[in-house]
Amino acid sequence: MKFEDFANSVKAQLYDRAVSPLLASFALAWVLINYRFIAIVFSDREPTTKFLLIDNYVFPDWQAVLLRGVAYPLLASVFFIFVYPYPARYVFRFYRQRQLELKQELLRIEGETPLSEEEARSLRAKALAQQLEFDNVIQARDQEILQLRGLIRQVETAQRTRISSLLESPEPPSEPRGTPAAPLTRAPAEIWASLNDIERGVLMTLSMQQGLAEQDIKGIRDADERLATKAAVDSLREQELISKAVVRSMTGVDLTALGRKVLLQRGKGAA
Repeated sequence: MKFEDFANSVKAQLYDRAVSPLLASFALAWVLINYRFIAIVFSDREPTTKFLLIDNYVFPDWQAVLLRGVAYPLLASVFFIFVYPYPARYVFRFYRQRQLELKQELLRIEGETPLSEEEARSLRAKALAQQLEFDNVIQARDQEILQLRGLIRQVETAQRTRISSLLESPEPPSEPRGTPAAPLTRAPAEIWASLNDIERGVLMTLSMQQGLAEQDIKGIRDADERLATKAAVDSLREQELISKAVVRSMTGVDLTALGRKVLLQRGKGAA
């Protein structure tokens, strides 16, 4: 155990003893009973003279030491702890009851005493000032509520106007992404001729099996080939030759009607 921990433990024990009612009452009784000893100890006399006075007048024999030093202070402490609280409680209750009766009597007298003209005028002025303050607060709250309601109506009107304009206005034409409009203006054979080998290979694969799943593309081991296949799929989707589809319970792509036409007309462009 460290010295600091030991010192803290000793301090805690001393504090517990100091706040003990028995020790406190014993120390107080001992000082009151042995006031002569305290006076001699704190006097300006020589130490030898103090010892002589204590031995001759304060504690002349062992009987005085036991009675005045132990017995009398201990009896006084026991009396203060076990006997004194009962009459103190009765006295305190009696005192508080008298104070309550006195306060009630004071209130009764004040209630029966009429107000003077000056007091009545002051009371009316205070009541009027409080009423005016209350009215001002209510008016300010009403103005704030009206402003908030006006803002709410403006927001609702703007929302209704926007919804009406959206419902009444024709749908704007969708802007093309990449080159999706090309299939609508070019013949299937021309489209086939514009495709590269990887795009053609994807279309041929889709024509021979029921769709192409994303897992099939991810299964390509060569990174460059896998990336090129993904780019070909994206290009074919932009040209609306393939579209998203469910392939073997997975997300994938499959031929569109235009894609099938391109496959059917692939040899005619070269002729």
